[in-house]
Amino acid sequence: MPSNVIRFMLRRDFLGIVFALVFVVVIFRLITAEFRRFRYEHAAILDVVERCQAAVPPDVDRQTWKNAWVRTEIAILNVCAPEHVDINELSRLRKGIEQRADGPLTVDTLYWIWDELARIESTGRYGNGYVERYRGTMLRDFSGGPESGSPNGTE
Repeated sequence: MPSNVIRFMLRRDFLGIVFALVFVVVIFRLITAEFRRFRYEHAAILDVVERCQAAVPPDVDRQTWKNAWVRTEIAILNVCAPEHVDINELSRLRKGIEQRADGPLTVDTLYWIWDELARIESTGRYGNGYVERYRGTMLRDFSGGPESGSPNGTE
């Protein structure tokens, strides 16, 4: 075979391999796009939760505040596990927590998060009933419910 034919065949094979690799990468990125978005939303929520945990209101015991946020983080991890909730609801939760974290934090902030978790847990395939089962346990350190006066923390 002439050398120019061999070079053409090598180029053709090389371009075929490159095209196949690009195709595989594009398909992989498309398949994992929602999972990557979920990881972003989840990480952003947990970052804000850490920030909130460190901002103890003057009228709350430091350890009580920390315990409540740890329990709330556990609830977020359980209710908002991958494929447990709709990704748009997870994004809405993140935005709401970020908005509240920018203002003064109170016990009501924690109750709002638990209310949101109760609302969004039904949007996924799993996790229904988690908030109902654990809300009282997780927030037991705050007697009397949120500052708004609701006896059990629900509106």
